[in-house]
Amino acid sequence: MVKVHGGIARTAGPKPVPGAREALQRVVSARIPHVFVTNNGQQDEQARSARLQHVLGLDVDPARMILCQTPLKARGTPPNRG
Repeated sequence: MVKVHGGIARTAGPKPVPGAREALQRVVSARIPHVFVTNNGQQDEQARSARLQHVLGLDVDPARMILCQTPLKARGTPPNRG
């Protein structure tokens, strides 16, 4: 699991943490299974992966994004936007 905010990307910015891009390139090249996790639920997986792609300059598959609401979607439970 790769933590997004404060892990590979700075919350303020958006900028990657130094060395994050290179480390992720090694993970991908070595075919190490990975997912990106964040508790940010303001966007869906597609939007978060696009933003992460922009910040890192790497391809990020939306299927590899796990947001705080992702487990609820898998259960068919709509997120509470209350």
